[in-house]
Amino acid sequence: LMEDLRSLGLDSAEAVLADFVLGEQDAALFGQNAALNSDDLPLLEFSAPTSLYLETVQLNQGLARSYRRQELPPITGGASGMLSSAEFRFQLAKAMWGKRDMEEALRHVNLALAQNPRHLPSLILRAELWQQQKLPLRAVADLETALKVDARHPRALFKMATLYHQQRLPKQAEEYTRKAIAAQEDLADAHFLLGQLLMARGQADAARRAYQKAADLRPDAPTTFARLGEALMAVDALPQAIEAYRKALGLAPEGAELHLALAQALDRGGEEEEAFRHYGEAIRHNPHLAAAYVGRAKYHVRRQEHRRAFDELARGARRNPGDVSLLRHLDEVMAEVK
Repeated sequence: LMEDLRSLGLDSAEAVLADFVLGEQDAALFGQNAALNSDDLPLLEFSAPTSLYLETVQLNQGLARSYRRQELPPITGGASGMLSSAEFRFQLAKAMWGKRDMEEALRHVNLALAQNPRHLPSLILRAELWQQQKLPLRAVADLETALKVDARHPRALFKMATLYHQQRLPKQAEEYTRKAIAAQEDLADAHFLLGQLLMARGQADAARRAYQKAADLRPDAPTTFARLGEALMAVDALPQAIEAYRKALGLAPEGAELHLALAQALDRGGEEEEAFRHYGEAIRHNPHLAAAYVGRAKYHVRRQEHRRAFDELARGARRNPGDVSLLRHLDEVMAEVK
């Protein structure tokens, strides 16, 4: 049963109560003046609320809840005091967040913290809710409280790092990222963030090591291999960079930026034919990548095929009329032709 529930994003049996909207009597009151909807005379298409009028979803939910006189249905069994526990409210909040119902998620997590102000999962979840609502100071306050409860809690440390990173405070972001890694070595996201921070500071070799650790921990993440490729290019480890980009493409074969990055690495390594092909793949998946047209044009220029180079750049300029790099290269090709 729990395996099935987890496939729905629910971590406890009690979390199914997050789907409770109205009891029988409240539902009857809500629909008392509505026309009867039946199989042979369907006035409603039941899939419509998930595909149409999405801008009114919150309004519809609020209207339905305004008829609710009992918050939860009658429940038999279960541990004594379960419904008033912080953990129960946390599970409901988490389920509501998974349904993108921020208002209800915040209500339940507030109730959880009213029951137990030191409930770590609720403090961290509320910080994530504040972060999503662009209220970083409230998020920091909750994470500081969480870290007073457990100064080495890896998730709280990492969330603090991401908050500082979003606020463009790299020194504090790196401090908390390193603390998170010290608390839990196998945090792939923390190693990835550390790589980003180090690359931004110009420490490409240290960033390479951080990205490699992230890739080792999560070998199914194409973005990690792409960033690893960038760091390897920055330290002139060209064969390893090409291998990293190939791994990224193996995981995300339609990634236009990945095709472009691999093409540029291959170009730098003298593998012009394969580079040309990947420039073409980049354009096929995203015709607005100006650098891919430039790469193909340079291929033709090296072969004295100036007309073809001009055609590539003209095609790119039509797709990207505001990109001056294409116009500059067009001028250069035209000058060579003259």
